[in-house]
Amino acid sequence: MALKSVIVYFSQTGNTEKVARAIATGIKSTNNSCTLTTLKEVILKKLRDYDLIGIGTPVFYFQEPCNVRNFIARLSFLKDKLSFVFCTHGGQDANTLARMAKGLKERGLLVLGGLSTRGYDSFQPYVEFDYSKGHPDEKDLKEAEEFGQKMVKNYGLVKEKNQLDILPEFKFRFSLLHLASLWLTEKRVNRHLPKIEVDRENCTKCGKCAEICPSEAIELNPYPVRKGDCIRCYYCEKVCPQGAIVVNWGPTKRLLGYFRICDRAIKAPFKIFRAKGD
Repeated sequence: MALKSVIVYFSQTGNTEKVARAIATGIKSTNNSCTLTTLKEVILKKLRDYDLIGIGTPVFYFQEPCNVRNFIARLSFLKDKLSFVFCTHGGQDANTLARMAKGLKERGLLVLGGLSTRGYDSFQPYVEFDYSKGHPDEKDLKEAEEFGQKMVKNYGLVKEKNQLDILPEFKFRFSLLHLASLWLTEKRVNRHLPKIEVDRENCTKCGKCAEICPSEAIELNPYPVRKGDCIRCYYCEKVCPQGAIVVNWGPTKRLLGYFRICDRAIKAPFKIFRAKGD
């Protein structure tokens, strides 16, 4: 009987969607089926109908965004299902895959593998640096396709031959940025990242921001009002046709620059030590 798989993904600029489609192509090349659905459109109870479940996300603030984390938290009813995780990132995936895998394991799912792929970082404070510009490229998508094929193979080894020893450990790695992902809880993200303001003189109340909001955290009343479940993606600022969503990025750029400088300073002695040992 053919394997039935589904990939649930969150994608804003299209990077994660490209990777999701490439993985699906890899799965289908093995004569198995694969359905693609966005996080916003997924119907939870229908996930029971699938043998293999993939979850993909961009990396936000060195971790999976809270809408993806909250989605994983609701999957306890899929105990003993097989799954895989993947993410896209501009420069640092930190422990995103390990965090996602941990969340799935805590709800009783088995995780067959994980894939981390570079994708152009369009986060406003990083745009000027062109992190991972041009990614995911042809090579990245080929690797994603091969990953999909590997997940089918791993599914067979675990489901049919009970080879649980092939399951990856997803060990947590250490660096200052990884510690930052632990420090940046949802509350701290909301507290320390810049506020989203609305320029009422330029706002035409077109509703574009509410339409594209991934967590449905914006409503018109009559101007855009942000509710508590905002994931701080700031996508509303990018797409506002009037430039009426206003964000002061100055303090955030300085904070992120501090993290990068400290991370390089911590890594430098270890690089020197390794060079001397070569």
